Amino acid sequence: MRRILITLSILGLAALAPASSQAGYAAGDSASCTKYSDGSGYCSGTMRGFRKSGGANDQVYLYITAAGMVNFTANLNSKGYACVFSTSTTSIVQFATAVTQANGYFVISWDSSGACGTSYYYQGSAYSTYP
Repeated sequence: MRRILITLSILGLAALAPASSQAGYAAGDSASCTKYSDGSGYCSGTMRGFRKSGGANDQVYLYITAAGMVNFTANLNSKGYACVFSTSTTSIVQFATAVTQANGYFVISWDSSGACGTSYYYQGSAYSTYP
């Protein structure tokens, strides 16, 4: 009888424990790239979005070289996209590191010469942790 009471007590305490909640807006994973006729363009989405996209070779990379330069490369729907950040600054390296370590939304654009331009990244509760 004592075992039954202890078991029921444990089960009762477990029932009082708060349940995990996944409420709130959850952004979907996405992957998109556009290249204009002059060669400029942009890619946007999430790291997981590129990994989950339909093409066998769909992927996105941010390379940080030994010299501290950052290169961006993406393949999406059998098309290649690339650019190089023209300056080696701590903020560019931090940007590349943040994009690759979480599943936040990013946009990386480039001009017609292949130089990376306006780029941004944001992470919030709407994006679950990568991977």
